[in-house]
Amino acid sequence: FPVTIKPGTGPAESFTANVTNTITNTAPANTLQKEWTIEEAVAGGNEDTLRFAWTITDEGASGFSGANPVFVGRWNGTAYEFTAASVSGTGVAADPYVAKAFGFTSFGKFILSNSGNLPVRFTNLSAVRNAGKVTVRFTNATELDVVRYVIERSADGRDFSAIGSLNAYRDWE
Repeated sequence: FPVTIKPGTGPAESFTANVTNTITNTAPANTLQKEWTIEEAVAGGNEDTLRFAWTITDEGASGFSGANPVFVGRWNGTAYEFTAASVSGTGVAADPYVAKAFGFTSFGKFILSNSGNLPVRFTNLSAVRNAGKVTVRFTNATELDVVRYVIERSADGRDFSAIGSLNAYRDWE
């Protein structure tokens, strides 16, 4: 199960990818023992979506679990930069876990971990359905290096697609 790359809008892109069972750099505890290397032939600058797949068998004794929050870590040459991922699947071969994260413009070595820092701390979050529409309101206490919020929806609670985005700001409705 390598990786699936969905290019963002913009110029065409070409990638190579592989996965190994060895992590090159020191990773945090509770990290899946797999490392994906993704290289872009020509930097396109798109904000790409990455989907990493694995099974429960791959988790082994690493302490990593697809049932817990999953973060995608990209090695920046000095440390891992983590992005929160949404996870779908049941972890079996016919329906592997898939961690999906959005907004990648730089590539290289990637890992999956249950350890990571969310760049936003929400203090209030609500979603209310009214007349067939859903109004989402949130307030946050922190926005560390957040560029935008991507709004997604799902008909089945497993597969999500982006329907819009908001630029980062302290209070939104």
